[in-house]
Amino acid sequence: MKQKLVFLLIIVFELILLSCGNSDGNNQNIAKKDTLATFEVSEGKSFVYHKYKLPLSVDIFKYLKSKNIEFSIKNLHNLSNQEKYFTDEKRALALGIYSSDLSNAAIYDMSAVVVDYFGVSIDLAHKLDIEEGYNSELMDKAYKNLENNDSLIKFASEAYWKTCTNLEKDKRNNILPLVVLGSWIESMHVLAKVSIGSTSENGINNQLYGQKEHLISLISYFNDISKAESNSNLKNSIKKWLNKLEKIHARYNEIDDSKRNDRYKNLIAQIEELRTEMIE
Repeated sequence: MKQKLVFLLIIVFELILLSCGNSDGNNQNIAKKDTLATFEVSEGKSFVYHKYKLPLSVDIFKYLKSKNIEFSIKNLHNLSNQEKYFTDEKRALALGIYSSDLSNAAIYDMSAVVVDYFGVSIDLAHKLDIEEGYNSELMDKAYKNLENNDSLIKFASEAYWKTCTNLEKDKRNNILPLVVLGSWIESMHVLAKVSIGSTSENGINNQLYGQKEHLISLISYFNDISKAESNSNLKNSIKKWLNKLEKIHARYNEIDDSKRNDRYKNLIAQIEELRTEMIE
C-alpha cells in the first residue's frame, strides 16, 4: 500500500512538471505572436498598403504637428452625421473618414476626442460586419491609457490595421477600397484647409503637392480592382470613385503647368468637392 502511494505521488509530480513545461512553451509562443502582431501593426504591413504603397493619413497629421499647426476640431467630420449612412458604400467611406479623424485626435493627444471617434468607428464597423479592428476591447485599452499619448496612437493604428487586414482576408473589395479612400481624403481635407493662406516658407503647399505621388498609387489600386471585378454594380461603384480621383489628378497636372496660387485653389476645391460627396 505504501509503495503504491509513493508511485502515485511520483506520477502526480511528473504531470505537474510536464504541465508547467507546456505552459511555458505556450506562453513563449503567445509572446512571439504578440511581438509579431505589434511589429506588423507598427510597420503598417497591410498587403494592399504594401503592394500599392498607399498613403497613410497619419503621416499627414504627424507632419502638421511637426510644423506646429494647431489641432482644429472644426476640420473633423461631425459625429452626428454617422446616423444618416444606411448603405455599405456610405458606411465604408464614413469609417475611413472617422478613422482618419481618430488618428488626427490621437496624434494631437486629444483624449476625449479619441474616445468619441473610437465609439463612432466601432459602431460603423459593427454595422459593416467587420469582426476585428474597431471593437470595444481596443476602446477599453485606449480609455485606460488616456494619459499616455503613445498608447493612444498605437491603439488607433492597431484598430485601423486590423480592420484592413480583416477586410483583405475576407476579400471584401466592396468595403476595403472605400475605407482606404475615405481615410486619405479626410487627411487631404485637413491638409488643404491648413494650406489656405499658408506661406511658402512653412512648406505646407509643398506637402500638399507631394501627395500627388500617393494619389497615383491610389488610382492604380482602384484601377486594378475595377478591372478584376466581375460584379457589375461593384465595378461601377469603383469606377465612379476612380473617376473622382482622376479629376483631382488633373488638377495636380494644372499645377505642373503653372505654379500660380489659383492652381492650388482649384486643387483644393476638387478635394473638397469629393469629400462633400462622400459625407452627404
